[in-house]
Amino acid sequence: WDYWKTSQAAKSGDAFISALALSESGKKVEALATFEALQTNGSGGYPLLSQMRIAAETAASGDKEKAITLFTAIASDSGQQPIIQDLARIRAGTLMLDLGKADDVILQLTSLMDQNGFRHSARELVLLAHMEKGAFDQARPIAERIVADVETPAQLRQRAEVYVSYVQSKLGAAADKEAS
Repeated sequence: WDYWKTSQAAKSGDAFISALALSESGKKVEALATFEALQTNGSGGYPLLSQMRIAAETAASGDKEKAITLFTAIASDSGQQPIIQDLARIRAGTLMLDLGKADDVILQLTSLMDQNGFRHSARELVLLAHMEKGAFDQARPIAERIVADVETPAQLRQRAEVYVSYVQSKLGAAADKEAS
């Protein structure tokens, strides 16, 4: 039984690598067909990997609405591990932000901003959503929090420092406008 399970997982692994190669060589239709077959009939973790890759390929093809739906389905699947659900929420949130759905990003990702492995990404996406809405008073504490967190990755911290300056300039301009 163990041998059979291992050999099935190896076959699925080979098919997944083949689908990746097809995608990278521009054969998107064939790649999607392989990913879909793996999602249905794959072994081990390859059905989930294929499901995630189908959503990513869909986004790359330009159908971001459908990709959001696919990532959201993964995030909503109670049979998935929480870390997978959270990753899918982050991926969906990124696409939502691309489509100008700032309110949806804030709604979906605010709960991930604390004590979560994806908190840094969630904070940045929520910050950008507030900025997109022009809610600079709500964006500033998030940007400052990103800068203050010692665990924030260096590149994100650098971006957050720029965000803080930008937000402060916007808030200062608004205060100057009100004073005059």
